Amino acid sequence: MKSFALCFCLFLNASIYAQADNKIVLGNADSVYSKILNENRKIWVHVPDENADPDGNIFAKQQYPVIYLLDGWEPNFSVVTSIVQQLGEGSGNLGFPQMIVVGIPNTDRTRDLTPTQSFSMPMMDSMSARSSGGGEKFISFIEKELIPHVDSLYPAAPYRIFIGHSLGGLMAIYTLINHATLFNAYVAIDPSTVWDNQIVLKQAREALEKKQFENNSLFLAIANTMNSGIDTSIIGLHMRANFQLRDYLNTYKESKLEFSCKYYPEYDHNYPESFNVYDSMGDFYDVKGNKQKAIEYYSKALTIRDFPGTREKIEKLKVTK
Repeated sequence: MKSFALCFCLFLNASIYAQADNKIVLGNADSVYSKILNENRKIWVHVPDENADPDGNIFAKQQYPVIYLLDGWEPNFSVVTSIVQQLGEGSGNLGFPQMIVVGIPNTDRTRDLTPTQSFSMPMMDSMSARSSGGGEKFISFIEKELIPHVDSLYPAAPYRIFIGHSLGGLMAIYTLINHATLFNAYVAIDPSTVWDNQIVLKQAREALEKKQFENNSLFLAIANTMNSGIDTSIIGLHMRANFQLRDYLNTYKESKLEFSCKYYPEYDHNYPESFNVYDSMGDFYDVKGNKQKAIEYYSKALTIRDFPGTREKIEKLKVTK
């Protein structure tokens, strides 16, 4: 299944559309008490509407691939879920299945999304550094508690996709090279492979050289972070590490990992500050008939980038109000 790559490409580049109705319902709140992490973990879950099955299969009970989304709060959850709904529910794209989306909000992001403890990362406060390094326990929680919970309550097929951005992308790469069979497909969005003297990057090279990943797929997205306003020496290390990862993936073809990479020169690392995310959310609310929300998101997009097409959308909405 290669649809995970398409999902991510659209996540960054496409407008969001959905069927118009009277309500915007993207998912339900759920929770799992984790004995491994010793805390209650909230999750957001989107399950496809069985009435929207484009195949009209009313006899067999449907099962759906599951996307596990790190940093699974707004707007990430809404964006991914909206794209999955549009492409999977009667959009005409028969190659894209309906999917369950499980958003995993954070409680201690640095703890859960870093595989090692490190006090050497720039711009990290001492408290975050002290809690870092809990990634292995977090993956254990996903494997032994979260996935069984989802499989027991929702119509989940045995095909799982793992999506992470920044430290979440780092954790996606770490999971691929250390727990490859946990997920079928991985999406690493501008991963922080510079973490702890590039320890995961070094592990990746060794794993690609020695292991087989013939049942796995990876989509790697690399952002242009040189204009982010952060110290260019730090950003330079970050970008070089990710391009080095790309080079390793291209070099060690014998690993049999299905791999694709795309560089996005128009996007920086902090995707929630991307013009297109807010412009796309404006499109979503416009289609849903919520003009006030559409104008709000279009206006936010314009504060990031002055784009004539977005201004035209606002003017049209104001005329029809």
